[in-house]
Amino acid sequence: MQLLTDATASGVSYSTYIGDDDSATESRLKTLVNYDIEKWGDINHACRALGSRLYSARSTVKGLTPKVIGYRQ
Repeated sequence: MQLLTDATASGVSYSTYIGDDDSATESRLKTLVNYDIEKWGDINHACRALGSRLYSARSTVKGLTPKVIGYRQ
């Protein structure tokens, strides 16, 4: 957060930031800067979320084995 506020004070703006799925961070950034900034999810959180959703779908999707899920992740 400090990097972003220091950059804004120096006239630098960011178009994108990479973070986890924490909505508190996104909310805080919107209060710190007066421009739109896009959030990208980091690869670790994206892979974990995908795996969780695939494991949840196993009961309804035929052939969705742990080996297939691991490959998709």
